[in-house]
Amino acid sequence: MMGSGKSSVGDVLARRLGRTLVDVDVLIEAAAGRSIAQIFADEGEMSFRTWERAAIQKASAVPGAVIACGGGAVLDPDNVASLRAAGTVVWLQVSPEVAARRLGSDEGRPVLRAISGELAERLRTLIARRADAYAAAADMVVDADGPAEAVADAVLRERP
Repeated sequence: MMGSGKSSVGDVLARRLGRTLVDVDVLIEAAAGRSIAQIFADEGEMSFRTWERAAIQKASAVPGAVIACGGGAVLDPDNVASLRAAGTVVWLQVSPEVAARRLGSDEGRPVLRAISGELAERLRTLIARRADAYAAAADMVVDADGPAEAVADAVLRERP
């Protein structure tokens, strides 16, 4: 979920494990030559999900990588299969209030902008919509409301 600390926690984990962090959003923007928000505006969500699937396949091919992917990635079974083949899938479970505080706004977040209400309430709605997919995809669930270092500690303690 956006605001869960995927990139921050991923960076800490990659450093601690001596691995490469591959941020799927960065791969998408590099391949498309524009921002994710611009892809959504120009081509729509379905096209973005095609870009995302290709980036996840590329990220999953990097041996031992720590992969940070967007909150909607696990809605696609092909993405889940690629991520599982690459390693352990971790759901960084964040509360809507913490995610809202971290994000500060919905700027550059087209999926979130499509939902009405206050930021925390929109995040609560999005989390509820995706919770079953997150749970089905995850090998482990970690509370991500704390600082990145503490969340990374929890991931390392819990990992299989």
